[in-house]
Amino acid sequence: MRPYRNELQRLLQENAAHTSATRIVLAVPPEARYQRPAGVPHSIVEELWHIVFWQELFLQWAEGAVLDYPAHAEMGWRRFERVGDAEWQALIGKLEAGLAKAATLADQDRLADRASSLQEPGVNAG
Repeated sequence: MRPYRNELQRLLQENAAHTSATRIVLAVPPEARYQRPAGVPHSIVEELWHIVFWQELFLQWAEGAVLDYPAHAEMGWRRFERVGDAEWQALIGKLEAGLAKAATLADQDRLADRASSLQEPGVNAG
């Protein structure tokens, strides 16, 4: 593993004060990925899909892409009745790629001076 310049990079990609996100999702048994226990609104795969959806958007905003904020909260959710290994692994790959991209962004000089293109509805800039 590459030595990190800052703690944020390490927290995004390695075990630190917590278990890494990738390690957690890799440990989920196949039958547990899509189950919704009583009183739980989303399965693990639905939550992972939601995380990846927002991770990808926020990383694009952080890089300055001009994207519309999703018009409806439902856009950030997808329902899964089942999920195969290939689709599960693809989601994990997107999560890992996003974490690596975030770590790369965290390595940039003067990160606090960079402006995001995020225009969140109902939030005043400034």
